[in-house]
Amino acid sequence: NNALANSNVFILLDTIEYLKRGGRIGKAQAFVGNLLKLRPILTLNDGAVEGVKKTRSKQAGMNYLQEILQQQTNLVSVAVLYTTNEQEALSVANDVKEITNIDNIVISQCGPAIGAHAGPGAVGIALLNG
Repeated sequence: NNALANSNVFILLDTIEYLKRGGRIGKAQAFVGNLLKLRPILTLNDGAVEGVKKTRSKQAGMNYLQEILQQQTNLVSVAVLYTTNEQEALSVANDVKEITNIDNIVISQCGPAIGAHAGPGAVGIALLNG
């Protein structure tokens, strides 16, 4: 229970199409989001999915994930999560190593329940603070 209180998950989506399909956003939001090519970053807060930031490109989203890592002061463990692109996850893991000096990084493919809502190309970080 204490580990849950000290953990955070941030997921960068490559598309918002699967948020629409899953009923998390409406058709109008999806239309505007696709038009603007938004790449949202989501987190889990007490089991509920919440938006953290909307970025206009995958690289801007990756930069924001790096900012999140740089803000951590008591980081114990990091996992990199992905839906379909393992190479991208390995690249994120290298960034994590450079920023945090944590060498033992878990890289894991998301299960179908998360993947169905996140969609292909999603990548994220799970953080455990001490």
